[in-house]
Amino acid sequence: MYKADHALGTEDKNYLIEITITREDALVIVALNTINNEKDIIEIKPQLVKDVLAIFKNDYDLMAKCLRAQDNKVVLLNPNMIE
Repeated sequence: MYKADHALGTEDKNYLIEITITREDALVIVALNTINNEKDIIEIKPQLVKDVLAIFKNDYDLMAKCLRAQDNKVVLLNPNMIE
């Protein structure tokens, strides 16, 4: 559904981001560190997907831009809380 490269708030860590909706209607975000090939996966349960997509206005690029690498894991930040 969505695939792009992003820095995730750090200059030295580049990630390949893939965002998809599964057959079970879960939202899955995969962030692959292109330097060390470590992978982080965020899975949002089907019952929460509609609300999460509404927060991001169905904009997957915005969702990817709200990902951050923190404490050796990737987290999704609320776009309303980012300056």
